[in-house]
Amino acid sequence: MYFFRNSRDSKKLDKMNQTQKKVIDCLNKAFHLIF
Repeated sequence: MYFFRNSRDSKKLDKMNQTQKKVIDCLNKAFHLIF
């Protein structure tokens, strides 16, 4: 787990995590469609 003093950094990290999750979800859906 990571702790940030700056709230702006944590918000940026949250956005990055959300986009990563979206990308992984899209990849999983594509994977299931192919196989």
